[in-house]
Amino acid sequence: METYSILSYNRTGSTVVGQCLAGHFGQEYQAEITNIPSVLMRYDDNGNDINVPFKKPLPEGTYVKTYEIQEGYVKRYLEFDNPEPFIFGTSRFTKEVEKRKKLLKYNCKSKNKSIFKIQPQSFMENFNEPKILDGYRFIFCARRDIREQILSYLVAMETRLFHIGYNDQIIHLDKITIKRKYFDFCLEGLKLTNKLFEYYKSTNQIGKIIFYEDWQDDVSKVLPLLGFKHTPTKTFKKIKYSVGSKHNLVNNLEQVYKWMDNAEEFNYTYRL
Repeated sequence: METYSILSYNRTGSTVVGQCLAGHFGQEYQAEITNIPSVLMRYDDNGNDINVPFKKPLPEGTYVKTYEIQEGYVKRYLEFDNPEPFIFGTSRFTKEVEKRKKLLKYNCKSKNKSIFKIQPQSFMENFNEPKILDGYRFIFCARRDIREQILSYLVAMETRLFHIGYNDQIIHLDKITIKRKYFDFCLEGLKLTNKLFEYYKSTNQIGKIIFYEDWQDDVSKVLPLLGFKHTPTKTFKKIKYSVGSKHNLVNNLEQVYKWMDNAEEFNYTYRL
């Protein structure tokens, strides 16, 4: 079996694609291994991840996400026993980075393959060593409409709602005003994504590009688009807002689109 991994920036449907791909191989999707959390989290009453300030006493159920080898596989692990965040620049953070580098290399060499996501922005900021992924075969998730992809991410950053899990829900949210600092953060993420895409394209490691627009109406299309037979797999549901479209949540929508008009990254085309 090849060492497959998802390579994608955010809001491309990459979680669902990862869940489908892992399900095809009889595995559980192991999420974004390149994300080293500077915050603690816990599940709320609706089953959603929420941030928890690092201030003792911590609420019951607080955890920090890490990774380790379990039964021969690299797996996401929630540490509930005296959890501490990984603060950039600390020795604890550096040790976590080195541990995950070793896990990435282990997964490539092991006969027991795990499926997780390489997010270009967190990968380049935390690892910045593309060659450690030599041997990986990437499924690159993208949107043809990059403007709508980043708008979706900006809404998620402002509302702190990134996923709703496996159950259909209609979410009621107040209107938001998107901050320029979040847009600048996303723009930098796009630049890093395009740079890493071009690098792995040059090394012939990108096996497929899958566009969100080609399957968003039917998750059963995902695996056939990747060249695999459809395998029924439980996947995350799409966020549904009580106001309808996400556009209706944004006070400064026209301003955000003007920011995009001035950045060439929004005209980039992903092709092999």
